[in-house]
Amino acid sequence: MHTRDARCPLTSVGCIFDAKNVYANIQEDHRPQAISWDLRNKACWKPFFGSKGGCSVTEFVQQSVQAPQLSYGAKWADEQRSELEKEVEDILMRAAEECRSSRVTDWNRSMSAELKGLLKRFEEDAAGTRKLTTVEHNGVLETVRRTYRLEGLPVNTSCTQLAVLRKRVLETNIFLTDAKVQFALASYVHAYPNGIVSVWVYVVSLEWRGPGDDTPSEHGGRQASKRGRT
Repeated sequence: MHTRDARCPLTSVGCIFDAKNVYANIQEDHRPQAISWDLRNKACWKPFFGSKGGCSVTEFVQQSVQAPQLSYGAKWADEQRSELEKEVEDILMRAAEECRSSRVTDWNRSMSAELKGLLKRFEEDAAGTRKLTTVEHNGVLETVRRTYRLEGLPVNTSCTQLAVLRKRVLETNIFLTDAKVQFALASYVHAYPNGIVSVWVYVVSLEWRGPGDDTPSEHGGRQASKRGRT
């Protein structure tokens, strides 16, 4: 909108600025349609900074408090990452067994191996390096789903406070079932620079399908992974 347009919402201009300076309007009339916009005219605009007073533009520019080059710590070694994965699985499996008290908790180890591979793909998808599609996700579980009805979901957190992770996994209520089922649990830890880690856990219950049982499985898939990320 032009400053001389009657619909211009500005009613008064006291000062303006550009990349080099701030200018005070010293004209008698401050209406935008009545003033001169020539910043070189010293009778109309007084610069705040410059040779005639104040500080120079170079002096006015503040120095950044940020270091010119940021230095990040190293990523966790594979040994550290693997140790945390094992610790996560041990803690969560013990928590599940305690939650079920006197009921038997039967772990399906082969299913856990399949889930660990999926967790790596969830991290790649979340990081934007390689998309995980629903077709790929379901394809990994397809063979198992022919024999078992699955219920489960992945959980992701950036923290290493295992008490928080334990609480989140137990809140899925997957271990509260009274049915005769098996369970699978897998963890995957992805290390980033500066000691940051992304911790994934996939927990699933597996109920044996009887003859003629075609009830669909319920597992979290990619949507659950997005809900679980913090």
